[in-house]
Amino acid sequence: TAYLPDAIKKAFAESDALALECNTELFEKQLKDDETLAQQVSNLYYSTTGYTYVESLLQVVDYKKACQYLKAAGGYTENMPYAKPFLWAESLEGFYLQQGFQLHADQGVEMRLIEWAKEQNKEILEIESAIDQLKMTSLFSNGLQKVLLESALETTSREYREETMELYEKWCAGDEATLREAVAIKWDETDMTQDEINDLKPLFEEYYKKMDTDRNKGMLESAIDYLESNKVIFYAVGIAHLLDESP
Repeated sequence: TAYLPDAIKKAFAESDALALECNTELFEKQLKDDETLAQQVSNLYYSTTGYTYVESLLQVVDYKKACQYLKAAGGYTENMPYAKPFLWAESLEGFYLQQGFQLHADQGVEMRLIEWAKEQNKEILEIESAIDQLKMTSLFSNGLQKVLLESALETTSREYREETMELYEKWCAGDEATLREAVAIKWDETDMTQDEINDLKPLFEEYYKKMDTDRNKGMLESAIDYLESNKVIFYAVGIAHLLDESP
C-alpha cells in the first residue's frame, strides 16, 4: 500500500483533518495516563470474578489446542485463562498471520494515512473510538463468542493466510462488484440441520447487527456531522462499510 493513487494523495493534501475509525495511538497513550480507563479495559477483556470462560466453554481437546497455539505465538500470559473468548479468537487470528505471512498491519493504509497526517500537521479525528469497538466485541453474547472462537480453531493457519491474501489481491484490483461479494456477511444454512439453524441464526443476526448495521448507522451520522462542519475531512473507514448495501 505504499503507492496509493495520486487522487488520494491530492484529496488528503487538500483536507483539514483525518478521520479514522479509531485513533489507536491516542488510545494507547490514554491507557498509560488514565488508571480508570485502564481498569475499564481490563474489565472488558477479563473476568472480574475469576471465571475461566474459555475452559468452561470448550471441549478439553479444543482448549488444549488453543493454549498450544497461543503459547507458540507468545500470546499466552498468566491472565489468559480469565480472558473472554473474543480475545482468544483475536489472538489466534494474529498467530495465524505470523506464520510466514507477508502482510503487516504497520504497513497498511491506515498507518500510511497517519504518517501523512503527522507530516502535514493534520488533526486525527475518531469516527468511532477504540473503547467503543472493544465494548462491542467484549459484550458479544457468550454463545457468539464461543462460535467465533471455535471457528478460529477450526481454520488452519494456511487457510486463514490464503483467504486473507485472496481478499487483499481483490482489494488491490479494485473491482467493486468482486469486493462487495467478498466482504458481504452472509447467512448460509446449506448442510445445516434444523437444530443448528435454530441455534446459530440468532447468533449470526447478533453479529451482523453489531458489526455491520449499528456501526454503519454511527458512521453515517459522523459523516453527516463532518459534511455540515466548516472543515474538509478526509474520511477513512474499512472497505466493507463503504460497499455495504443494507438499508
